[in-house]
Amino acid sequence: MNHRLLQLALWITVPINATGAVIFSTPALRQLIGLPAPAHSFYGLLIGIWIGLFALGFLRLALSKRYDRTFLAVGAFGKLSFFVLALAYFFRSELGALALL
Repeated sequence: MNHRLLQLALWITVPINATGAVIFSTPALRQLIGLPAPAHSFYGLLIGIWIGLFALGFLRLALSKRYDRTFLAVGAFGKLSFFVLALAYFFRSELGALALL
């Protein structure tokens, strides 16, 4: 595995996750980009906290240069599942294009 490429991917992922944590935790930002509102604000905050924890985990891996494959796999599948769901809901016209970004 190319460690420089993995290191770059981790450094790119940290601000993406941090931004996602803020967006999911903030109802106004969720609405602004076209994400659906959760049934209760508790769920948006919970998702935001989890995304923020992943940002911290990716930051730790990037700084330590010791890569936990299980953590990386869970993070990668989490991002992939978000993208696939967002794409599916976009094509059903239930999610705006901005939310895909």
